[in-house]
Amino acid sequence: MEERCSRCLHAVRLGDRGRRPPWCPHCGTDFVPAPPGTPGPEAAAAADPVPVPVGEFHAPPVRRGPGLLQVAVGVAFGLAVLGVVKDVLTRDPDKPFREQHLNQLRTLRDAPPASVAFRRNAGGLTVTDPGEVRTFLELVLAAEPVRPHDTEPIDEVAVTFPGIADTYLIGRDSQNGDEFWLRVRTPGADDARRVAQFTSPALTQWLQRTRVAALP
Repeated sequence: MEERCSRCLHAVRLGDRGRRPPWCPHCGTDFVPAPPGTPGPEAAAAADPVPVPVGEFHAPPVRRGPGLLQVAVGVAFGLAVLGVVKDVLTRDPDKPFREQHLNQLRTLRDAPPASVAFRRNAGGLTVTDPGEVRTFLELVLAAEPVRPHDTEPIDEVAVTFPGIADTYLIGRDSQNGDEFWLRVRTPGADDARRVAQFTSPALTQWLQRTRVAALP
């Protein structure tokens, strides 16, 4: 007679009078009989086969986007490039020249000279009141600047200060009222160069009040 081990399902021969062995001779565990009709290990394996791997599966690599640091560096680099391009496109080669002469006028404003002379064609006029000299300089320096446009100065008046070799020129804009051009002619230069362009109704009134505007 035989019974199957409930552990390994192998058939185990029983002893005399159907005596069961104390352990399974196949798996070595305490022998516990399987229920009658239990199939053997070969049949159980066929009924529930163990899958046999036929190859290895490799997941595709995960593509990660740039990290936060890389993005920040890229943005900073882009802004730096834009700044350089903007500086090149908007660079004003005459700016140092203009600032030099505006600073000279600021120095005169802070310590007004005794007089300022105006001349146009054959006529001339000298303002000797230090208060009026300061007012003239303050009006020029505090005026509202305008963007240069396709016009030109007219009726220019030459302006000179004691001890200053440069000759400044104040002229009205050819198209816009109360708009002025401030230019300067340095010693030895053939042409005057633009220093500022601005709007100042108050300067118009000052030139009329001091009769500078009436120069022929």
